[in-house]
Amino acid sequence: MLNRILIIILLSITNSAFASDYKILSSTKDTLKTEIVKDKVFVLHKVQAGQTLYSLVRVYNSTMPEVMAANPVLNNQVAIKVNQVLYFPLMKNGKQVTAKAFKREEKASKKEITDKKGIHEVSAGETVYSISRKYNIDISDFVEANGIEENKLGQGQKLIIDPEEIKKVLKKSVLDKPKFIALEQVAVGKKITQEGVAEVINTTNRSNNYLALHRTAPVGSIIKITNEANGATITAKVVGNLSETGPDQEILVKLSPYAYYKLKPKDSKIRAEVVYFETAK
Repeated sequence: MLNRILIIILLSITNSAFASDYKILSSTKDTLKTEIVKDKVFVLHKVQAGQTLYSLVRVYNSTMPEVMAANPVLNNQVAIKVNQVLYFPLMKNGKQVTAKAFKREEKASKKEITDKKGIHEVSAGETVYSISRKYNIDISDFVEANGIEENKLGQGQKLIIDPEEIKKVLKKSVLDKPKFIALEQVAVGKKITQEGVAEVINTTNRSNNYLALHRTAPVGSIIKITNEANGATITAKVVGNLSETGPDQEILVKLSPYAYYKLKPKDSKIRAEVVYFETAK
């Protein structure tokens, strides 16, 4: 029991002992709550079977004179009873916490929680896709609002995940970009329909242009790309061709970040249908 209490106290210190409404670990039957008495903060403890005053003094990092002074009911005697409620000074850095410091810490703790609302801190192994799925947010808006480049995240990186905050950021950033003009595909020539893998181009360019690298479509042509998983469709302008060999040999089309994320992908690569028209040479 003593070990369990010690662990509880250590955890309460590590995780900010200054809980709201002055309650510390109120879910346990040992530590009841905190209470302010004459500008000093005390922890109320309910005595359990097998506990002694000496052991509890050590657990609460206090001294016997301090505990005796806080509990006149003991009449300077060390005998305690099961279910008896005792006061122990709440200690921090070797000193008893004052009411002012307690309230200051409590306010800081609440502010920290508030500041973290709408923010996600990246953990090892997380990706753009897994985070957007976790919070059910539009992946294209998520990437754009957070300025994510090359589809890469760093451990500890803080990202905006609150939909309203994302909208505010996007509304502000759109003023810094040229107006987007949708590309129109003209149905002239032979219609070519292909299916294959689409992925994002790794680039730091934050342009809102819809650009593509395709295996066979002529440079300058407009292609229509459809995400086979959800039906999302965009049109993009081909600015280059992919190599038949090397790392891109299994890729049908690569898209600029803004274009790729508008397809609402659920992974770093997706199955896509590509349609374009090829004029006779």
